[in-house]
Amino acid sequence: MEEINILIASSHRAINNAFETAVLDVCYNQAMARFTRTASLTELARHGRSGGFRLILVAAAHVMPTKLDNPASLILAVTSTLQVIRAHASTPLMAVAASDAQEEALQVAGVNKVLRFPFDREALRADVRRALKLPKVSEEPTTPSGWFQPNLFVKALQLLKST
Repeated sequence: MEEINILIASSHRAINNAFETAVLDVCYNQAMARFTRTASLTELARHGRSGGFRLILVAAAHVMPTKLDNPASLILAVTSTLQVIRAHASTPLMAVAASDAQEEALQVAGVNKVLRFPFDREALRADVRRALKLPKVSEEPTTPSGWFQPNLFVKALQLLKST
């Protein structure tokens, strides 16, 4: 089974959980997802430039810069970091914006998909599936399998009776 490395940059637990759930749902029975989490812009830049990730997910309002003069400059620091990553790696970037201005700034920085929280679960899964280039898998068959198949169970009982 293929292993897929995902980088999540956020200090917001609900957003992290939504990202991880969407990735795990998409990868189910197709690939093994391995997550690296950080809340630091410095770590985001270091990991993101490595090129070792298939997808980078960022919550723009929930990452922590090393030094911040005022809270309004956070989005500028995030977009600068994303531009550095984009210059070194072609990894798909998905980000969460808290406002229209943030959404526009993130798109200019090279983010492939900008999301708003709370997420539409199906849309998020579709976006993650597209970014990871994984096919949509049909639902599991509803018929029982293995030892719970009625015919197999009856055959096993007959075999036990005959011995």
